[in-house]
Amino acid sequence: MKGLREFLSDAVLATGSAIVVFSAGLVILILVTAVPVGNPYIGLFTFIILPALVLAGLGLFVFGALFGRGWRGLSVEPTLNRLRRAYELGFSEPRQRRRLSFFLVAGVMEMVLLSVGGFRLARFMDTPQFCGQVCHKVMEPEFTAYQVSPHARVPCVSCHIGSGESWLARSKISGTKQIFAVLLDTYNRPIPSPVEELRPARETCEVCHWPQKFSGDVLRTRSRFAEDEANTRQNVTLILKVGGAGPAKASGIHWHVAAQLWYLPLDEKRQEIGWVGVEGAGGDLTEYYDPSQKDKMTPQMIEKGKRLMDCIDCHNRATHIFRSPADLIDTALAQGTIDPGLPYTKREGLKALVPPSASLSEAFERVESVEEFYRASSPQLYDEKKEALARSLEELKEVARLTTFPEMGVTWETHPNNVGHTSGPGCFRCHGKLAEPASGKSISIACDNCHQLSVGQ
Repeated sequence: MKGLREFLSDAVLATGSAIVVFSAGLVILILVTAVPVGNPYIGLFTFIILPALVLAGLGLFVFGALFGRGWRGLSVEPTLNRLRRAYELGFSEPRQRRRLSFFLVAGVMEMVLLSVGGFRLARFMDTPQFCGQVCHKVMEPEFTAYQVSPHARVPCVSCHIGSGESWLARSKISGTKQIFAVLLDTYNRPIPSPVEELRPARETCEVCHWPQKFSGDVLRTRSRFAEDEANTRQNVTLILKVGGAGPAKASGIHWHVAAQLWYLPLDEKRQEIGWVGVEGAGGDLTEYYDPSQKDKMTPQMIEKGKRLMDCIDCHNRATHIFRSPADLIDTALAQGTIDPGLPYTKREGLKALVPPSASLSEAFERVESVEEFYRASSPQLYDEKKEALARSLEELKEVARLTTFPEMGVTWETHPNNVGHTSGPGCFRCHGKLAEPASGKSISIACDNCHQLSVGQ
């Protein structure tokens, strides 16, 4: 029996040693060579799977060593006897000394690797690639939108976590729950918005943007194309009264965050607002209510549920912007990536992309069918503009990629955008809806509060 136990012990020791040497060597090889550890899957393998294998190998090694000598050394004995037994296990025999030496050397190596790997793992987990590609299916819509957003070069953690240890720790605890949700396939489809318990924008957004920085007006020109044969272009020029400055001198659109403005959302998406309170310079509060909801709202309900308005209450899609096919096609036509000289381009593109397809491959097939429309309806034009049509179809496939996420149940209508009032209620959640109880006067809905409008061809 003793011979069999020693044979099994040696087998376990050899297995554990092989796992430790192979895994630790592979980690070192990846770290010192040019292997792209920025790749999410290589990073996951290097900083999570391999260190776990090293620990497992060390565990097998310890188990094999104890198994070979029996478990008498772990029995309940007086302290001096336990120390003596430990000495006998570790130093009395050359074979055991070799085992202990290997264990100590491997342990030191593991501590070094875990220290370096832990630091690299923390950095790796803060990359957009980890956020968007490790959980590819779950975050595919958000990551796809992020890559073409105004914040495409800003790491996810800069907005979702920010600086400081406390929010870092909170994010890791939250991330653990999300890992289990992915493993157990219990995550929401789509990912709900807005994010609950997101760090206040004054501690993240305003690191780069802040109301005191803005003043004056901003000019914006947008091009819209009709669905007619000529893809008739219309340019809309907006002069936005951005404003800003501090609370005492706040003006324009950014007055909303420069002032102390509280509001009470009545739904999870914060699209239904029932109450707004504006603090004056002397601390007095001017209140506005939704007349249809006023009787349902108590002071206790308002005090418990109110939020201080900040950047993300209007810029709620500052990065993960799901634009409609019509909007994306207009941009492509304006930039020339879709040829506006092809008759009915916008109309045929929208036919292929609206409503959204059941899969991305199906969306591509629908886009490719646009070629048959031109081949059948305008053979001569098809021959003359074959290259332009091919480029336009590739751009329409890119539009499909940015708008087709059936597995997560996301379309361009899933998450309303509160900047303005074109793809959601936006400004009209309060303006023209909420009113002072005493006077009955509603919050102004006049366009010139925020911008001047001119339209040109």
